[in-house]
Amino acid sequence: ILDKMPKAVRRDPHWYDVRLEAATLQSAPKEEFDALLDEGLEAHPLYLPIHFRGAWANSPRWGGSLEALASFVERTVALTRKRMGDTMYARLHWAESGRDMFRSGQVDWGRMKLAFERILIDAPAPWNLNYFARFPCQAGDFATLAALLPRLEGQVVLPVWVNMEYYSKCKARAERPQRLSSSRSISR
Repeated sequence: ILDKMPKAVRRDPHWYDVRLEAATLQSAPKEEFDALLDEGLEAHPLYLPIHFRGAWANSPRWGGSLEALASFVERTVALTRKRMGDTMYARLHWAESGRDMFRSGQVDWGRMKLAFERILIDAPAPWNLNYFARFPCQAGDFATLAALLPRLEGQVVLPVWVNMEYYSKCKARAERPQRLSSSRSISR
C-alpha cells in the first residue's frame, strides 16, 4: 500500500519512517531495507525517526549486532553533527539501551554525558533530566548523579527509573560520601 502511494506523499519524511517500520516487521531483505534507509536519510537527513528506524534495524534484537549498531550511530552522528553535535550518539544509544551498555563497552559514558548536557540545554524536560540522572547510575558515575539530584527534586519520572526501588538505590549511592563510592554501577 505504501509503495503505491503518489510520489508527492512519498516525499514526506514520515512515509520513510512508516515504510521502514513495515520493512522491518515484514523481515525485508537487508539490502532492500538498507537501500530504503539510505534513500530516506539522503532526502531527509534531519528527520530523526528515520535514524531511529535505522538504529532499531541494526540492533541485536532485530538481527543486527552491537558492531552494526555502533557503525550506524556513528553514521548518524556524522550526518547530523552540524545541527546537533553528539546528541544523536546519546539519543540512539538511549533508545537501544541495555542494562550493561556502559560496562560492556558498547557506549562511552563520557561522550554520552557531554551529549546529555546539550540535550538538557536544547530540551530541558523532566523526562530528559531523569534519563540523564539514570544513566550515570548505570555507568557508576555517582558524582554526576549527586550533582543532578537537586535538579530532580519534585521532578522524578518513575517510568524512567523502572521503579521506586531502583531510583532509591541510585539516590542513596550518590548521596554517600564520595570517598566511599566506587565506580561500580547498580543493576536494576
